[in-house]
This record gives sequence, structure tokens and C-alpha cells, in this order.
Amino acid sequence: MIMDIEKFKKLKESEDKVEFKKAKTQFNYKNSRRSILGYVTALANEGGGKLILGMTDTYPHEVVGTTYYKDSEGQLEENIYRDQKIRVIIKQLFDKNGLRVLVIDVPTRPIGKPLYFEDVPLMRVGGDLVRMSEDMYRKIINETEPDFSSRICEGLTLNDIDQKAFDTFIDAYSKKQKNTATVYNGCTCFIYFHSSDY
Repeated sequence: MIMDIEKFKKLKESEDKVEFKKAKTQFNYKNSRRSILGYVTALANEGGGKLILGMTDTYPHEVVGTTYYKDSEGQLEENIYRDQKIRVIIKQLFDKNGLRVLVIDVPTRPIGKPLYFEDVPLMRVGGDLVRMSEDMYRKIINETEPDFSSRICEGLTLNDIDQKAFDTFIDAYSKKQKNTATVYNGCTCFIYFHSSDY
């Protein structure tokens, strides 16, 4: 655990998807953008990261300790999920002097879906939380789920194809296309691949 804290000291906010806050006793939970919910939302929009409480935000990050949500870390996880529908994982670490550091591990947002706080899709710029840039917003919106049907199945041979399933597919496809020639073309294609030993 102490080793994790030593690694955290050397991280850079702009490069390592991490945000540091002193939060010795309290930190704003949701009353402005610069809050737990605001930072969690922005980190999720940026692909996930960590919000670390109890360390200075200036580099190199020093441990100051925090009592924020002490002995009720699970309640903080529940609150974040209730309010933002983001499932974070919270860990508390202690340095060699017994000072507590709270680490909020934030997952990435769903594919193609920017997350909002107070009706604004947030991102981090320096120490600020701002409305997401048009470029970043467009990039997220244009994301799509991977198309599993376009992937090559390594090691698959024609012997692995179920003939009955193939015939059902060809029949259904030809009906959808309202073209009985599709059956002939589909079978011709299948026979061609089979005969060429692919």
C-alpha cells in the first residue's frame, strides 16, 4: 500500500488520468463542477482514471491525509452510483506515518455515450472542469460497438460450420431479399470456398 502511494507521488495529472485533492477533512460532493461528482464524470469521459484525496495537487504530490468519508467508503460508492450511475471502486491507503489516502477508481464511460453533470458533458483542462470540446464530443458520439461479425475467427475451418445452420441462414436471407436466386448464389459461394481448401 505504501508502495502505491510512492507511485502516486510521481504521477502527473495531465498525463496519467489522475486528479489529486487535499480534502483534509471535507470536499465538495456535488454543489458545483469542482466536486466529487464533477471530477468523477470528467474522468469517466476521458476514459477512466483516479481521483485521489489526501494528497497535494502540486507535483511531487505529498501526503497530507484525509478524513473524508472515513469508515464509510462504501456509502460514498453508493452515493456516486445513485447520483451519477457510475460504479466507482474506493480504496483507502495509509502511508508510513499512518496518514490516510482515499483513492476513487473511476471506470470509463460507455462506448458512444458522453456523461453529464448538471446537464454539461465535462472534461478536465488543467485544474478546471469545463464543457467538453466539440471535437471530443463528436469523437465520443461517433464511437460504435465493435462489429463482432467482421472479425476473423482464427483457426476456424469450413468443417466447423454447421450445415443446417448455414442452410437456415441462406433460406432466411433469400426470403428477406425476396430473391430465390440468393440461395443459389450463396451455395455457389460456399462450394467455391470449400473446393479451394480455405
